[in-house]
Amino acid sequence: MYITYREKGRFLDMTTKLIAIPSVLPGGMNSKRSGHFGMCDVFTLISIQDGQVAGVQIVENTETGDLQCQAPVEMLLTKGVDTLIVNNLGQKPFSLLKAAGVEVLLGRGLTVKAVVDNYLAGRLEPLTEEYVCEGQEHPYGYCQA
Repeated sequence: MYITYREKGRFLDMTTKLIAIPSVLPGGMNSKRSGHFGMCDVFTLISIQDGQVAGVQIVENTETGDLQCQAPVEMLLTKGVDTLIVNNLGQKPFSLLKAAGVEVLLGRGLTVKAVVDNYLAGRLEPLTEEYVCEGQEHPYGYCQA
């Protein structure tokens, strides 16, 4: 269990949290944030401790191409991700992550570093149903960002 609070608009965390951000190769803090959860190149995992970046890890996306995004969801859950920050997300992964207790936030920023800075400053909001993609309205079955 962890306790979070905001002080002067800044996010402070009393324990370590692990956040995941879909990223473009090569991944890492200076990488661009990917607009595609299931089809991203890699996930940048960032450990946040006491309101600061404590570590960065890059993990390969495990999507199998079925566009249901179950493989990357399972991989992130196995890694112990507490928070996922995305631009949009399909209904299936959204439901799976929420059921597992993962916080899903709407990402703001073009790079992973910008997204993390916005997260630490308390400027991100929970992802809501309006950002959940049904897939069928897109020409390739997944969201174009």
